[in-house]
Amino acid sequence: MKKIVLSIALASICVGVSAQQTEMKATQDAYQNKNYSVALQQAALAESKLDSDPTIEPEALAHFYYAAAESAKQSGDLIKAGEYYDKLKNIEGKTFYKTRNKDTKNWEYYFNQAKANQVASAGNYTKVKSETAPESIVNLDVAKLNQEAANALQNGNTAFNNKAYKKAADNFLEAYYLYKIIGQDRPLFKYYAALGYVQSKEFDKSADLFQSLLDVGFTGVETNYIATNADGKDVSFSTQADMDTQVKLGLASNPRTEKTESLQQDLYSNAAYTYYQLEQFDKTIEVGQEGLELYPDNENMSKLVTAAYQRSGKVDDFIASLQDKVDNGSADAVDYFNLAKSLEDKDFDANYDKAKTYYSKAIEMNPDFGDAHLNYAFLIIAPEKDLVAKMNENLGSSEQEKEIYTENKQKRKTLYQEALPHLEKAYKQNPDNPSLIKILKNSYEVVGNDDKYTEFKEKYDAIVQP
Repeated sequence: MKKIVLSIALASICVGVSAQQTEMKATQDAYQNKNYSVALQQAALAESKLDSDPTIEPEALAHFYYAAAESAKQSGDLIKAGEYYDKLKNIEGKTFYKTRNKDTKNWEYYFNQAKANQVASAGNYTKVKSETAPESIVNLDVAKLNQEAANALQNGNTAFNNKAYKKAADNFLEAYYLYKIIGQDRPLFKYYAALGYVQSKEFDKSADLFQSLLDVGFTGVETNYIATNADGKDVSFSTQADMDTQVKLGLASNPRTEKTESLQQDLYSNAAYTYYQLEQFDKTIEVGQEGLELYPDNENMSKLVTAAYQRSGKVDDFIASLQDKVDNGSADAVDYFNLAKSLEDKDFDANYDKAKTYYSKAIEMNPDFGDAHLNYAFLIIAPEKDLVAKMNENLGSSEQEKEIYTENKQKRKTLYQEALPHLEKAYKQNPDNPSLIKILKNSYEVVGNDDKYTEFKEKYDAIVQP
């Protein structure tokens, strides 16, 4: 009789599967025995190997995730519970693909058909078959989960109003996952969680959440279903069907729908800011430029992208890309502003005239572009440094000195007269900026407008005085 020797690879596969199934069973046993901390430890061990092992049946995997989710919930970690529940829901009712490894005799399961076909065609496998997992592999207490979700949402709102942003973020994320378990996808709560993590400076968490929302095209636009009840008060309904039913029963009238405002622009801006705080400048540029394609007038994103290029040492690339847009006629006001600012920062003296030209073009395209007016005014005033130096060099009493002093004083006044309309436009867009108020105060003094000088001196003193 011929002696059979297992290959090392085959032996390793068998050992790995056995160990993993042991850890999954240990998770479920610990959960049944209410030893939740042990259950979570075993779940973490098992889960670390799941991606590399396709031999676990979907139904067995669902029961494992349920035990892990319940253990996390009983331990008070509703976010982790929600993550496990979410994985469970991604199995129930979903189509999966199975193929048998003729060498190991094990069935392998995939939720991606292309992956299953790739594996089967590359080895000694049977033909791929498709099956659908049961809709409800485990029984969930929907009413209880719904109440827990509502409680988490209420706690999140309370915490946020109290500026307890970390707690608020955790609560909002709990609410998101719990609602998702019962079939309600509420990405708005994930967005609120991300905002809370930004406020608490947990930028790694906020970045992950913002990116997941960008990946699915989140806009934040929701439809509210509203009708007037018998008492004459407006009430909201979760679905149009619920609202229509109440109207048909005569319990409500004046049914209507209202759309909430889009949050997409804020999402892009906040995501770019978060990546910038993490010093992930390439991601800042990527997300910021995607956002600017949709919202080209967003000055915050524009500044973040510019700063990210500078911090990453890619200023020349940025300038080149903006110059291309100018040359092909596709540049907008923000592009002209960014190009002017980048050239100015790179080499002020060499690029002075170009920067002035591009700021002027930005103002032409957007007359209300406050920052463009301000920077343009600064460039107009820039030559005063030499004028003031000449004035200080000619403080004597000789006729020649007096003439030089007066001549340069007038030239300085002319600069400020040219700059003032732009400073005033900038102030109109940002009337609470102390630095801008101070600049205007000084400018009015230079041009000899005593009334405006007094007005802005009072404004400035009111801000800086305690």
